[in-house]
Amino acid sequence: MNCQAISATALTGKSVVGTCGEPLGTIEDIIINADAGQVTHVIVRTGGLMGSTLGAHHHALPFSALIPCTDGSRFRLDLSETELERLPEIIDGDYTSLSDPLSQRAVHYLLGMERSTP
Repeated sequence: MNCQAISATALTGKSVVGTCGEPLGTIEDIIINADAGQVTHVIVRTGGLMGSTLGAHHHALPFSALIPCTDGSRFRLDLSETELERLPEIIDGDYTSLSDPLSQRAVHYLLGMERSTP
């Protein structure tokens, strides 16, 4: 992927679709590693009644797992809805699992990604 600048505002609200183009959720928030100054994860909201947060679930996905669609309107994730539901859920904005190596290893395994750091 080319190094391209994109604003956080432009990312939030973008749709995330699965391998077959099925809707998975919406990017709701962006997580930045303050030490490295890089976006590391996005928070994807799934479910919810009629677009509301009632009944919604939040999952932190490595930003590198998202593939921008050519038209720029959404991102693709090489997962099905069922596979996405297996990922750990972020509850009440508790992002501590993002700094837990064991938890992150599990997420990378489920996503079929090689972890870049031990």
